[in-house]
Amino acid sequence: MSEGLLLEVGAWQGPLEALLQAVRRRAIDLRTLPLRELIDQFLICVEEQLKNRPLEQTANDLVLAATLLQMRSALLLRADTEEHLAAHSAAEQLEGSKNPLVLRSAL
Repeated sequence: MSEGLLLEVGAWQGPLEALLQAVRRRAIDLRTLPLRELIDQFLICVEEQLKNRPLEQTANDLVLAATLLQMRSALLLRADTEEHLAAHSAAEQLEGSKNPLVLRSAL
């Protein structure tokens, strides 16, 4: 099993998957992570490791990053808007679901 992407974002230093788990456990406040830095670091890691990692692992990391970004973007919307409620609902569905890429590859 290949190791996930290692990031250094704000106070976080470690794998992308562990960052998402820490955010879900509320051990890290997602609002404190610099969004631009997270995106930049992720893109650099993907570009550097794309040739050396299986495509499936890169796809899984993209899903993890997209989940974090969706959760973070939901925090930027005003709580009393329809868009916020829809984004929050979608983020909760992602949090509760299994990684669809892993499920597809298991079939």
